[in-house]
Amino acid sequence: MLVVFLFWIVLSIVFLAFGEMAIMIWCYITKEKDSHSIFDKFWVGMSFLGALLLYASLFIPLNIWVLISILAISFGYWLINVSALKRLCRLIANSISRLTAFEKMIFALATIVVLIYSLSVPLSYDAGLYHLQSMLWSEKFSIVTGLANLHGRLGFNSSFFLLSTALQYHPEIYEPFFCINSAALLTLSFWIIYQITKTKNIGIKLVLAFILFITTFTFGTELSSSSTDVLPNILTIYLLLSITLEPKGVLKRAFAISLIASFCLTLKLSSVAILLLIVLTLFTVYKQKTGKLILPILLVGIFIAVPWLTRFVLLTGYLIYPFPAIDIFSVDWKIPIEMVTFEMESAYSWARIPGIAPQTVLAMPLSEWVPIWWGNLSLYKKLLYCFAIASPLMLIFYKFYQQKIQILIWAIAFAGVTYGLATAPDLRFSFGFIACSIAIPAIALLSNIKKFAPRLEKGLIFVLLTIQLIFLTYIAGSQVLFYQKHSAMPLVHLLYKPQPVTMIKSVRGIKFEEYQLGEYIIYKPIAVDQCYDQNIPCTPYYNSNLELRGTKLKDGFRIKK
Repeated sequence: MLVVFLFWIVLSIVFLAFGEMAIMIWCYITKEKDSHSIFDKFWVGMSFLGALLLYASLFIPLNIWVLISILAISFGYWLINVSALKRLCRLIANSISRLTAFEKMIFALATIVVLIYSLSVPLSYDAGLYHLQSMLWSEKFSIVTGLANLHGRLGFNSSFFLLSTALQYHPEIYEPFFCINSAALLTLSFWIIYQITKTKNIGIKLVLAFILFITTFTFGTELSSSSTDVLPNILTIYLLLSITLEPKGVLKRAFAISLIASFCLTLKLSSVAILLLIVLTLFTVYKQKTGKLILPILLVGIFIAVPWLTRFVLLTGYLIYPFPAIDIFSVDWKIPIEMVTFEMESAYSWARIPGIAPQTVLAMPLSEWVPIWWGNLSLYKKLLYCFAIASPLMLIFYKFYQQKIQILIWAIAFAGVTYGLATAPDLRFSFGFIACSIAIPAIALLSNIKKFAPRLEKGLIFVLLTIQLIFLTYIAGSQVLFYQKHSAMPLVHLLYKPQPVTMIKSVRGIKFEEYQLGEYIIYKPIAVDQCYDQNIPCTPYYNSNLELRGTKLKDGFRIKK
């Protein structure tokens, strides 16, 4: 608990420093004034640092020296810009001083909920399947050409792995754990609660409280893991709702919107609909006759896209993976087409009906697989999907929308829902769009509710928040205690730091087979498909046609012709 809390503070210092630097560069180039909130700066800093790590990973391993460099730059920035640090501290202190005792209690409860969730055993199955292996390769080497030939999932190329590797994953120095997801959810929670305290409309308060509850309830179990699903959904919710609540701020926040949206795509391809926000931003800039910002906004997207796409090509031989249709390169490390197709079909089929061969699932007509998929969903997920799919009905009340841009933001959210249903209908892939497609029409409609008893309204919303946060605290605590019985560590150990990411591996007692590849040994887990943090190279399936492109691991892999 103590270590997680300290890491949150360090991450905040780092992200805010890089956010300040990124915005400073933007203002210098565009001659615009800085009008970004502290929340914008946090997300901008995370996105900017993530983009820099995309570039760095092409040339150097993201080892402990990279972490030391990041910390030195961050703390050095604040030491040089003491006035900016004082201004930031005053802003935080003044904001806290204006809160009532009850509001402070809500912020504290939200912190406790996220903190308890972050202590649980990391439960993400994909962590053992390929997350930890991806981070091991990034920590030990710069990008390895043809790495996805070893295991197709190693070509998925999420920027989250680079952030996690550089900031947290250095297993030879200290026992690793993950808290970027929990820091992100805590920041979103603070932003939502802040918006609840700021708005005077009971309808908007209720909608925001609903979003806070379902987001924490949906992703709470993933906060201690290396899941790549949490952060893109949080960024999606923040971008879409912040514009909905302050539609006139698009122009002033053009840089933050374009940078965060671009970075969001590099975290998860399923968030591709968020790029429509950049189109909306460009349209707004053009409409308000500030064309000088169009080129800088486009350059922000290019700045992030270039290293990200380059990594795809070097890892897999494809511009975007796993999409075999985009096949424009002829290199010796290109993954065989059947492997690419398998990974793409596996992702699509698992989201529809897990545990069945991809070919079987994808061959099913819509009328066959949809009822099975629907029957496997929990009541909670069914309700979210029903409300999201029904959200277009709210357009009949379009006159209630205070700004027409709110309808466009809803359309972007619904486009994300539609794309998710058409490709991989798993709630974790499109939750942010689903939540916003429900919330945005509700905000538009309920914002017209007239006050009936201001004090009663305020008391009602905070009682509701208190009840839901206490409930979430109970759920989080129950989860921690349930899995604690499998741990060799005493419960009091959690007061110091969370469960290690490898606990499940040790509990399951996974054994490995060994195969020779040149002077190296390839490890393959026996009877399971999870390598966890086993020494590299490790793969859940051994391919006898795999060979090194040179004599060393850093030279990369290819499949014999």
